[in-house]
Amino acid sequence: ATLPPGARLLMLALLSIGVVDSFSVVGYLPEWRFGWEAERWELAAKHNTHIILFSIEVEQDASLAEIGRLPSDETMEIVRNAAKKHGCKLLICFGGNSRSRGFGTVVASGKLRKKFLGNLLLFLEKHKLHGVDYNWEYPRTEEDWKGLEKLVKETKQLLTPRGGIVTMAYYPDSRQEKILSHLGFSKSVDLFHSMSYDAPKKHSTFELAKKTVEHWRQAKLPASKLCLGLPFYARHVETGDWKTYEEIHRIYDPKPKQNIVNRYYFNGKLMIRKKVKAAIKAGLGGVMIWEIGQDVPANNEASLLATISETIGKAKEKGKITKSQHKDDL
Repeated sequence: ATLPPGARLLMLALLSIGVVDSFSVVGYLPEWRFGWEAERWELAAKHNTHIILFSIEVEQDASLAEIGRLPSDETMEIVRNAAKKHGCKLLICFGGNSRSRGFGTVVASGKLRKKFLGNLLLFLEKHKLHGVDYNWEYPRTEEDWKGLEKLVKETKQLLTPRGGIVTMAYYPDSRQEKILSHLGFSKSVDLFHSMSYDAPKKHSTFELAKKTVEHWRQAKLPASKLCLGLPFYARHVETGDWKTYEEIHRIYDPKPKQNIVNRYYFNGKLMIRKKVKAAIKAGLGGVMIWEIGQDVPANNEASLLATISETIGKAKEKGKITKSQHKDDL
């Protein structure tokens, strides 16, 4: 139901402050982007509340693998300085597609989980990172999910005294949300990142965003911990071939309202703005981006990342977007 104009304005005035302030912008950045110059890292830290370095792996003996994917020591110093300047949190991701082989064995054993967490803590302290993101693609059995919940819970217990952050990615298929709810993941996870993209044909529509939030609500999970996934890349509606948004912009120079060019579907500036506005109205915890290196530089007027910042900034200034409006869009 829609509130009467007078009541709506009163509700806006009472509730808008603080809702937007807690809105997170979480950007994944994979290792093939780590050669960025200092200016790009500076812009990334300015426009994201969290940057997730993607990714390293856990082996079946609970050791940490592929640590060589991390930025060099010199680059890490640049990254940490930029993050500190802008209050941006730096997280390390474990897992991803074809990078999740060790999870099943480790989560099934209390001894191995303890060993992994010891290795994790040393790693976070050495590299001065703020937390961890788990991106297991994908748990397949009930025991996998139960083991993952134990790992997440134990990670949170370990990091909480140190102010650490625990996040995780999931696929919004309604089944995973039910599992997350049933096993109580939200007690230990600070933010959940919905991979709301890669659907058939038009791979990341507004309708998919709406379904993501609908499934989340139906599972009775806290909206304030959900980050709506946004793609910074296009997929061909027939072949599934992909191009970065930067390539789309460079080759086709699309208008802000466009979401498809030469059969490549993407989220243009206006679609990104619409999704961010709707996410704030729905009282979500934020948005997640795969991945910020696919954007044009954030000082370019065509930047999707800058569009997100602009949208959030206007919401803060005007105080128009609150939880009370959650039924209007998503």
